[in-house]
Amino acid sequence: DGCTYTTMQSNGVYFTPFGANFYGIPQDTVFPMPVQFYANSVGATQWLWDFGDGSTSTLENPFHTYQANGNYNVTLWISNGVCTLFYDPPPFNFGEPDTTPVDVGNPGVLVVQQGCAPLTVTFTKDLPSAATWNWDFGDGQTSTEEFPVHTYSNAGIYTVILTVVDTLGLTSVIQMDSIVRVSGPRAGFIIQQAGSCTNTTITLIDTSANATSWLWNLGDGTTSTQQNPTHVYNTTSPNYIITQTVSDTMGCSSSISTSIYSNFIAPALVSESEVCGLDTLQFYTSMQNYASYLWDFGDNTTSTAVNPSHSFTQEGTFQVSLTVTDNNGCAQTFQVNPPITVSMPVADFSTSTSRQACNKLNVVFTNLSQNADMYLWSFGDGNSSSIETPTYRYLEAGVFDVSLTVFRGNCVSRMDKPQYIKIDTAHAEFNLAVDQPCLPSTATFTDLSANPVSWTWYFGNGDSATVQNPSYYYSEVPARYPMLVMTDINGCVDSVMHDMNYLLFADFDVSVDTGCIPMQVDFQNHSSAMATSYQWDFGDGISSTDANPTHTYIQPGNYDVTLVVSSMWLNCTDTLHIPTRILVKEPLANFVTDDRSACAPSVVNFQDLSVDAESYLWDFGDSTSSTNAVTSHIYNTPGVYTVSLIVSAQGCSDTLVRPQYIEVLGPRTDFTASAFEGCVPFTVDFTDQSQNAIDWNWNFGDGYAGIPQHPTHTYQDTGTYIVSLVTRDTSGCSSFYEMPQRIIVHPVPQANLTAANISGCQPITATFQNLSQGATSAVWNFGDGGTSTDFSASHEYTEAGNYLVDLIAMNQYGCADTMQSQQPINVLAAPQPFFSANNTTGCAPLNITFYNGSLNVEGPSYLWDFGNGQTSTAANPQVVFDAPGFYTVSLTVTNANGCTDFLSFPAMIHVMDTLPPPESKIYSVSVLSNTSVEITWENNPAIDLGGYILYRLNHHNGYYEVIHTETNIQNTGFSLNPTYTDTGLNCLTTTYTYKLQAYDICGNVIPLDQLTAHTTINVSSQRQGNNIYVSWTPYGGCPVSSYEIYRCEPGETPTYLTTVAASQLDYLDTTFTCPNPYSYKIMATDLCGNPFTSFSDTSVTIPLNYLANQVVDVIRSTVVDNQYVLTEWRQPSVRPEMVAQFDVYRSTDNVNFNYLRTVPAQQTDLSDYAVDVQNNRYFYKILVVNTCDITQDLSPSTNTILLRGEMDEARQVHLQWTPYSAWENGVEYYILEKLDEQGHWQVLRQVDGQTLRYDYQE
Repeated sequence: DGCTYTTMQSNGVYFTPFGANFYGIPQDTVFPMPVQFYANSVGATQWLWDFGDGSTSTLENPFHTYQANGNYNVTLWISNGVCTLFYDPPPFNFGEPDTTPVDVGNPGVLVVQQGCAPLTVTFTKDLPSAATWNWDFGDGQTSTEEFPVHTYSNAGIYTVILTVVDTLGLTSVIQMDSIVRVSGPRAGFIIQQAGSCTNTTITLIDTSANATSWLWNLGDGTTSTQQNPTHVYNTTSPNYIITQTVSDTMGCSSSISTSIYSNFIAPALVSESEVCGLDTLQFYTSMQNYASYLWDFGDNTTSTAVNPSHSFTQEGTFQVSLTVTDNNGCAQTFQVNPPITVSMPVADFSTSTSRQACNKLNVVFTNLSQNADMYLWSFGDGNSSSIETPTYRYLEAGVFDVSLTVFRGNCVSRMDKPQYIKIDTAHAEFNLAVDQPCLPSTATFTDLSANPVSWTWYFGNGDSATVQNPSYYYSEVPARYPMLVMTDINGCVDSVMHDMNYLLFADFDVSVDTGCIPMQVDFQNHSSAMATSYQWDFGDGISSTDANPTHTYIQPGNYDVTLVVSSMWLNCTDTLHIPTRILVKEPLANFVTDDRSACAPSVVNFQDLSVDAESYLWDFGDSTSSTNAVTSHIYNTPGVYTVSLIVSAQGCSDTLVRPQYIEVLGPRTDFTASAFEGCVPFTVDFTDQSQNAIDWNWNFGDGYAGIPQHPTHTYQDTGTYIVSLVTRDTSGCSSFYEMPQRIIVHPVPQANLTAANISGCQPITATFQNLSQGATSAVWNFGDGGTSTDFSASHEYTEAGNYLVDLIAMNQYGCADTMQSQQPINVLAAPQPFFSANNTTGCAPLNITFYNGSLNVEGPSYLWDFGNGQTSTAANPQVVFDAPGFYTVSLTVTNANGCTDFLSFPAMIHVMDTLPPPESKIYSVSVLSNTSVEITWENNPAIDLGGYILYRLNHHNGYYEVIHTETNIQNTGFSLNPTYTDTGLNCLTTTYTYKLQAYDICGNVIPLDQLTAHTTINVSSQRQGNNIYVSWTPYGGCPVSSYEIYRCEPGETPTYLTTVAASQLDYLDTTFTCPNPYSYKIMATDLCGNPFTSFSDTSVTIPLNYLANQVVDVIRSTVVDNQYVLTEWRQPSVRPEMVAQFDVYRSTDNVNFNYLRTVPAQQTDLSDYAVDVQNNRYFYKILVVNTCDITQDLSPSTNTILLRGEMDEARQVHLQWTPYSAWENGVEYYILEKLDEQGHWQVLRQVDGQTLRYDYQE
C-alpha cells in the first residue's frame, strides 16, 4: 500500500568502547633502564607489544629493561576477539625518566587531584544518559572517551571541562575549576667539556625549572650538591653516565641522565676466528658512542660502522683491527685476536680418459680443486667416493651427471657437470621362422636390432652369414643354437642367441657322467618345445618315459644313453644316442699278513688283496704310513697296533680297518739329557724314561759306556756325540733308542791383552790390543765406569787417578775367558783454565781487568795473549785497548805436574769506532688523526747502534726540538720498521716537520743540519657553487708518485675518488649526491720511491643544500562518505626523484600536530579512518623524507570542514561550518547539498567563500 512507519530509539545500539593510549615510565635514571609500560586500553582482551629492541610481550602492562640509551619504535597491537587496532607512535627516548603515574578515580565528587609531575588522573564521571563526551583537560589536550586517563607532564593548576550530549541531543557542560594541581621541577642541564687525551674536565650548567635543590651523580663514584659543579675525569673508563636529580619545596623530584665519553679502555672485540669465504662475519665492540670508528679487515677493505659485518673473498689469515676516536680526537687501535682464518675451497675436476664408451667404461678423474682437504664424488649412478683422485668403472649404460664436493673444515664448494659421462649399449634381437618343423627344414632369420650397421650370423653348425636377414637350410639339428652378433651406429657390439624350438629335435644333458657305485644321475631334457613324448634308454636295461628322469646305476661299467622324442602333432621323430655317456667305477680294499706278533724291532710283511685299486694309503698305527701297493714295515716300539688301508680308483675309494692287528713285544726305551750344547769340559745328566726295562746299556758316543739307569757323563774334548740306549725286559726282548739330538761340545778361548799410553796428563787416551786366542768378541771394563765391545779398544780418561782394565774374551759359541791388566793406567791432574772480564764492549780507550778462574792450578804459571800485541804472566792482569776493533783473548796455564791447557775467547773484546752510524731514512710522516702523526723510519744497520732521536720543528723559533728518544732497538733484529706516534697536535691548521738522528753507544751522530726533513700534508676544502674545491700542501722530504683523494660520507666507508699527478695540489669534487657534510683526506703514494704512503689531516665542507625547499604542494583534505578523511598532495618540485617517503601529521587544533602515518614515495594521498568527522575538524601536514635524510619543514596545513546543523521548533534549519583554509588564494564559494528521499544529493545553495552559515525553512 506504500505506507511507511519510522521510529527512533535512544541508545538503541551500544558500541563497546575499544581503544588504547599507551605510554611508558622509566623506573631508574641510568642504563640498563627498567621501563613500566601501561596499555591504558578499553575493551581489549589481547595485547602484543614490540619494544623496538627485538623484544616483545603479550602482557597488558609489561615491564621491560633497555640496555642502552636511544630512540625505540615501540608499537602496540590490541584485540577484543573481533576488532584489532595497531598503534605506531613516534619513537620513544628514555633518556629522561618519569615517575610512576597516580591513578585517581572520580566517582562524581569534585575532589582536587594533586601530586608530582608526571601525574596520571583517571576520570570516571558517570553520566548514564550521556551519548557523547568531550573532555578539555586544561593543558591543551582533549578526549572524547567516556572514562579517559590523562597524564599531566608539566607542573601547574588545571581546570577540567566536560561537555556531554545526551540521547535527546541536549548539551551539558561541567566545569571543574583547579581540580588538578601538579607540582614538580623539570630537570635539565648542559655540559661544557674541555679535555685532552689524558683526562676530561667538564662544567655542568643547570637549566632546570622550579628546582630548589640539586643532586649530581657523576658516574665515577662521586656526587655533588652544587648547582653548577666542575669535575675532572681520568682515563679509567671510556664513558660516564651523569644523572641530575632536582627537587622542589613540595618534595617532588625529576631526573635526567646523559653520557660523556672520554678516553679509552681496552674493548671487548668478539668475532668468529674461523670462517668460510663469502660468509658474513659479524664484528662487535663494547666501545659505544665514540666519535668515529675505522675497522681494517686486513684484506684492503675497511668500514666505519660501529658493529660492521664483512665477507672475506679470498683464503688466508687476516689480522683485523679497530681504530676508535673519541670526542676529544683521541684515537687508539686494537686488534681482533685471534686473527681471522678464512678457508675457501674451490671444487673443479676433469678426466684423463675418454668420457664415452660402450657397455662399460673406466674413468680416471683428475682433481683440479684448490684449498681442499676432504672430497666427496657423486658419479651419477648412485655411487660415490671420498678418494682425492678416484678411478671409477661404469657398468651400466646411460648419461651420468658427475659432481665433486670439496671441504676444508666446515667450508664447502661444489662443482656439477651435467651429462658428463655417456655409456652407450647395443641391443641385438632377431626372429626365427622355419618352413616345416620336421628336418630337413629351411629357417628364415629377421633382424630386429636397434640401429644396426653390420651383422654376423652363426647358424650353429659352423656356417655363417653377414647379410641383414638371411635364410639357412638345416638338414640336421645344429650343435649349437643360432646366434646374431650386431654392431650399432655408436660402434657398440651385442649378441643374442635363440633356441630351435620351431623344429622337433632331441637333446639332453646329465648332472654327472662319472662316479662311484651307487651313482645317481639326473637327466636334463633340452629337447625342443615341439616334443610331447619321450623314450629313454639308460644302457643298463632300464628305460623311462619321463621328461626329466633320475636314474641310479648300481653296477660298474660304461653305459650308452638314448633319447627318442616325438610329437602328437607331427608325423616324425628324432633320436639322440650318446655312446659311453655314463662311467660307473668301484675299487675294493683287502690285505693280510703272517707276522702279527714278534719282539721289537719287528718286521711285518703285508700282502695286498685289493681289487681294481689304482692308489694306496696304509696307516700302520704307529704314526707312520705308506702309499706302496706291496709293503713291509718295521715296528721299533712295543705295543698293539691297528692297521688300515684306503684304495682309490678314478675318484672312488674303499677303506679296510683291522683293529689291534699287530702285537710288538719288548720294553719301550726312552731317555732325556739335561743339556745338549756347552763349553769343554761339558757335563750332562741323562735320565732314563724307559718302560718295562730291567737292564740298561748306554753308549755316550765318545768311546765311553755305562750301565746305570740314570748316568752322569763329562765330555773332555770338543766334538759332536751321538748317545744311544739298549734296554731288556723280563721276556728277553731288547729295545734300542738313539737320542735324535746330538751332544755338541765347544772350545774355550784364551784371553790376553797389551796396553799403550798408560801414563800422562788428563785427559789421556790409552789403547788396548786384544791378543786372545780363539775369541770372536770382547767386553772391556776400563776401571772408571767406561766399557767397550770393540775387539781392540781405546779409551779417554778425563779424571785423574789409577785404573785397572779387565778383558772378557768370547767366541761365537758364547764360551768366555777373563784377564786383568798387570799395570794400572796412571792419569795426572791437568789445569782447567777459565777467565772473565769486568767489561767486553766500550769506547776507546777501553780499560779492562781480567779475572782468572782456573782450576787444578797447584804451583801454576800463566801466559796471557790479549790479541793487541800485549801479553802478561800475571794472574789477574789489567789491559788498556786503545784502537777500535775486535780482540781475541787467550790464557795458557801450566801446573806442578807439568800439565798445560789453553783457553781462547774469539772476538771477546769489542772497542767501538768513532764513526757515527749511517743515516736512518724517514720512510713516512703520516697524519693518523687530526691530533696525531705517525713517523716511520728505516732500521739502522749499525751493530753498535745506541738508539734514535726524533726531532720536530718549532715553527715559532725555527729550532728542531726533541720529542722522542728510542732506546728499545731490539725490533731491528726482526726487520721491522720502527714507528712513533706524535700526539697532542693540531693537524687541522698546521703542518709538522720531523728529522731523525741515529746515535751509537759511544754517542757519535751525524749533525742535525745534514739530515733530511719530512713534512706532513695539510688539506683544506671549501664550497664552490654546487661543488667542493679541495687543495693541499705537498709532502715534504722527497718526491712522491701521486696523490689519491678520499672522501668520507656520513655513516659510510671512506671512498676513493681519484688519483692525480704529484705536481697537482687541488681537485674539484662534482661527484657527490646529497648535500651532507663531506670529509676529505689526501694520501701521497710511493714516498721516496719506497712502498710507503702519507695521509693528510681531514677537512669537512657542507655543500649548498639544494633540498632545503623540498616541500609538497597540498591539494586538499576532504571528508569521504562521512567515514574518513582523504588528503592529497603533489610531488615536490625540487628533486622529486630523491623522495624516500612522506610522513603525515594530524592535528585537531592546527597547533599541536602528531605523527599519523608514513606512505611510500610513489603515493601522494592518504585515507585516514581513525577519525570522528561528525564532531571534529582535522588538520594535516606533510613532511618530505628524502634519500639524503635531510630534515625539512612541514608543509602548510590542510583541513577538513566540520558542518553543524540544527532545526528549531519552527522547522527552521540552521547550518554552519568551519572554513577551509588550506588554499593560498582562499575559497571562491561553497556548495551546500541535501540528501533527498531517493538517497541522491541535490544542490541546496551556493554561497561565497566568506560565508560560513546558511539558514533555510524545511
